[in-house]
Amino acid sequence: KNIDLNQQTIKVKYLHKTVEFVYTPDQTVYDLKQQIQNKEGLSPDRYRMIFAGQLMDDDCTILQYNIKEDQLIHLVLK
Repeated sequence: KNIDLNQQTIKVKYLHKTVEFVYTPDQTVYDLKQQIQNKEGLSPDRYRMIFAGQLMDDDCTILQYNIKEDQLIHLVLK
């Protein structure tokens, strides 16, 4: 699954905090949630992720949402 896509940085905002994560566009939303859990201790079932007003599906890739370097994803606690 190594497509040799460059790693990029994405920003995730929740509560009053913005955290940066390194990702590759072929990663799924769930992969990103795993990174958030590892770094922030937030279990993936405790929140939803929203980009450009759209609820993000765990099975979709970052690329499918056309997210570019340094764009912001909102994390909304359930």
